[in-house]
Amino acid sequence: TLEHCRRRAAQGGSNDTLVALDRANGDRVAGFVCFLPHARKIVSIPGAGEITALYILREYQGLGLGRMLLDAALARLPCPKTVLFVLDGNAQAIGFYEHMGFRFTGHTTGEEMTELEMSLE
Repeated sequence: TLEHCRRRAAQGGSNDTLVALDRANGDRVAGFVCFLPHARKIVSIPGAGEITALYILREYQGLGLGRMLLDAALARLPCPKTVLFVLDGNAQAIGFYEHMGFRFTGHTTGEEMTELEMSLE
C-alpha cells in the first residue's frame, strides 16, 4: 500500500526520493522511488545500494514510469550492486524487477510479511 511505502521510505538515515508528477492533473504524484546510496545492514550483499520503495499509482502503471524512476535512482547510486526487497507473492512487482535485471538472492526478511531480497549487479 502507499502507506506501507511511506513508512518504509521514512526508515533509515540518508534517504533520497524521486517523484513522478502528472503535470496535466495539477502536479498529482503519479509515483515515486526511494533509495539509499548505502544499503541497510539487513541486506546480504555488502557494499550495495538499496531501492527502499518504488510505487506507481494503479492508473499510471504500464506507462513506463516505473522503469523511468528505477533507472533514475540506479543512476544516482554510487555502488555497482543494488538490492531491493519485494513482498512475497507480489507477482506483478517481481516480474517487473526480473525484467529490469534483478535476481533473487535467497535472503528474506520481515516479521509481519515476508520480503524477498533481489539484487542487480
